Amino acid sequence: MTSTPSETRPFHAADLGTLVVMAWSGEAPDGDMPYLLAYSLGDGADGPEGSTAAVEALLENNGLPVGGDLVDGKARPSLPVSLLVEAGSA
Repeated sequence: MTSTPSETRPFHAADLGTLVVMAWSGEAPDGDMPYLLAYSLGDGADGPEGSTAAVEALLENNGLPVGGDLVDGKARPSLPVSLLVEAGSA
């Protein structure tokens, strides 16, 4: 039996609702490791279910696992994640 990849779901940033981002660093074997945790409060127009679907689509569309292990960005230099800093704010 063969399986076909699921279709990419559309992602709309507004569907996330309020997005909370927390950053910190911690000790790791190669020195301090930066960590980033981002989550939705579930207050998008379609409620918690819509926010959950938007987060899943965002991750899947960028090749990140949903519900899996942590992703080591150092091991994946092509990871499609960036941070925009303007006027001292991220």
